[in-house]
This record gives sequence, C-alpha cells and structure tokens, in this order.
Amino acid sequence: PIPAARAVRIIQQVAGALAAAHAAGVVHRDLKPENVFLVGGVTGGLASADVRVVDFGAAKIIGSSRITKQGIVFGTPHYMSPEQASGQPVDHRADIYALGVIMYEMFTGRVPFEADTYMGVLTQHMFVQPVPPSQVSAAARELGALEDITLVCLAKKPEERYPSMQDLLGALDEVVRPGDDGGPDSSQRSSRRPSRSPSGMRYRMADELEPPTLAEMRGAIDSLLPPRRVVPWGWIAALAGVM
Repeated sequence: PIPAARAVRIIQQVAGALAAAHAAGVVHRDLKPENVFLVGGVTGGLASADVRVVDFGAAKIIGSSRITKQGIVFGTPHYMSPEQASGQPVDHRADIYALGVIMYEMFTGRVPFEADTYMGVLTQHMFVQPVPPSQVSAAARELGALEDITLVCLAKKPEERYPSMQDLLGALDEVVRPGDDGGPDSSQRSSRRPSRSPSGMRYRMADELEPPTLAEMRGAIDSLLPPRRVVPWGWIAALAGVM
C-alpha cells in the first residue's frame, strides 16, 4: 500500500486530468495503473511527481469499426466497471469506477476483485460487493472518509457513484486535511453524496476521436447492407442439362 497522503496527491491529479477529458466529452474507458505515469518523481519521491494519464486510444478497434457497440466488452478486467463487464453502454462514470479500483489498490495493496478466470473477475464486478479497505489491510484502518469515497466510486450502479470527477475532487478536498504527520485527517467524513448526473452532455469514447480508415469504413458499410443473395448457378446448369 502507498501512504495515504501520497496516494491522495496522485488520485487528485488523475481525477483532475480525467475531469478535463470529461469536460471535452471524452471517456477514457481503460483507466488502470499502467496508464498513469509518474514523471519527475524519481529523486523527489511521489510527492514531487507529475502525474500523466495516457493511452486514451486503448482498445479502439472492434473488428473493422472503431465505433463503440453495445454488447462488446472493453477494458482491463480488474479495473472494468459493471456496465462495461455486462457489455452495456458506458459514460464518464465508468472512469470514476476505474479510479475507485485504483484507489482501493493504492490503499490496500490489492485490487478489490480477483478470480482464476477473466469471466470470474467480470462476474464479481457485476454482482459482488467489495470488502471495505479497512477490513483488508491494517494500513487502511485509518482512512476514515477516504474509505467512504472509495466505496462510493465502486458502486455497482453508475447513478450511485459521484456524478462527475469534479464532485469526486470536491469530496476529497472536503475531507483531506493535513494532519501532524502530513497525512489526511481520518476524523473527517464527507457530506457529499451522489446526485443525478447532468443531462445534455454527449460523451464520446476516446476511439471515436480518431477517424476510421478506408478499410474500416468499408467494413462498417458492408455490415449495414443486407446480405447478398447467392444465385445457385450450379443447380441452374444441372437443370438446363436435364432439360
């Protein structure tokens, strides 16, 4: 586990980067630790690191089309939201769930759901409630409201999570107070709760921003056309021969 004070600094920067992407109508959809780079923190430690969120174009090709389709599963299983796991349409709140998984891992040293198979992990995301971090790791017993915030991010239903990254940042700012040891004040509790997500905003998947290739456009057009009727020339020739 990463010390809470350092973890919160990283979480705030990641949430800020994703808030900027969401404000532009872009959903990452494959947020995971491998896509979060710490730049410049080698000598100064995590506290001085500049956080970069990368790889917004991950998993961008489905067959011959980059357009996101219902029923197609995208993402890395351990960081995948329940709606992604079930092949349902996703919006920016899938990124909030993935960030919740990263928070859980930073605070406890492990992801909330493990299984022997890919589908086993997806099933747990859809149906199993995560064990509170304080019951997983001794280091997480003093998280206080940070545990509450993490579990709100990990809510199964998108509407039960924070409605935006800005709301998540607000919840963090509300409860994180420098203590004597430089860590968060675990006695604080967040008064923020999820509310209805603002309507009227169209969120685009990251792969929608890159124009499709000519081959992909042809494949997409062919998939929309009715199947061609195959003329049974062999039977016609045989019938003509008999006649």
